[in-house]
Amino acid sequence: MTASSFGGALSGRDLNAVTKTVSGLLKLIHPSPDEPVPDEDLEWTVRLALECRRRVKEQQKRHRPRGVSQHALQPIRWGAAMGSRSSWSHTRTS
Repeated sequence: MTASSFGGALSGRDLNAVTKTVSGLLKLIHPSPDEPVPDEDLEWTVRLALECRRRVKEQQKRHRPRGVSQHALQPIRWGAAMGSRSSWSHTRTS
């Protein structure tokens, strides 16, 4: 599957999640790699994977605090934000 298969509506992470879900479902339904997969089964697994990913995205939006942008949820790179670790002062409290 490629992003163009879905009209470019999926991000790279979304595409990866959908692809892995489809792959896992097909392995459960058709365990033999030599067995051809009917188009109906492939269509069903893709629809199910897309629906599951849509629900994940909805839950992420629901649990994101109000007023917090998507960029604010990115991990902090401490080296760039705080300087090098060697410049931190280490004090002991007794």
